Amino acid sequence: MKTKQETYAGNNLFKVEFGLYQFDDIDFVESKRDILSAFKTEFEQSLKKTLKSIGLKYIGLSYFSPREYNFTNDSVDLTIEVTDKNRFRAEILKHEKEIKTELEQNKSYDGYMALTVSDVAEELDKLEKDNYSPDIIELGVILRKYIDFKDFDMNEHLCFEEEEDNEKGTDR
Repeated sequence: MKTKQETYAGNNLFKVEFGLYQFDDIDFVESKRDILSAFKTEFEQSLKKTLKSIGLKYIGLSYFSPREYNFTNDSVDLTIEVTDKNRFRAEILKHEKEIKTELEQNKSYDGYMALTVSDVAEELDKLEKDNYSPDIIELGVILRKYIDFKDFDMNEHLCFEEEEDNEKGTDR
């Protein structure tokens, strides 16, 4: 069985807001570093354990910023590898109802082209092929069943640029 690493860049896998471009005077580099560090501290061990239990291998987390913000926002991205397709298939079937609900919410009715599978059956068919990588929606639903990401607040980890004193050299 061939395996490949898959990174979910630019997708909101964890349903956590990471957008920094709404703030003034933000130090983007330092904020991204601090957010990623805090996210790893809070979730890396539980991600490793959960992924292993569902047939996937944790490779790492990284911070993603798109070049243009028309279609995606900042995100913390997960890189994984499939290690046990049978175990992952069981997880898909175990959470099929929730996955179907989220897939329905992602369907297009106005011309938007979803990049995800249209239903669970399609994902199960893909699972049989070499170089399989889990659909972002299905993986997200399953991970959020085991790990609660909702309380992570990236605002607690923002770093702002220091304002220069405009009155340097004055005797007031």
